[in-house]
Amino acid sequence: MDSRFWVLLRSLQLTLLVLVWTGLHAVSAVYTFPYYAASRVPENEWFMKEPDGPEDYWTDPTELP
Repeated sequence: MDSRFWVLLRSLQLTLLVLVWTGLHAVSAVYTFPYYAASRVPENEWFMKEPDGPEDYWTDPTELP
């Protein structure tokens, strides 16, 4: 067979390999990102704090939290 056929076949194989590799990484990232994001949240942030009393609740819509 012609050598151009083998070059084309090899380039198609490499293209498919790259597409499969990228797809696997994309699927892995979609499934593992929530766990990664949750692990990056500091535990002492204001939204993690338990309210102490009525003064900790934001009730006035004209005032920024």
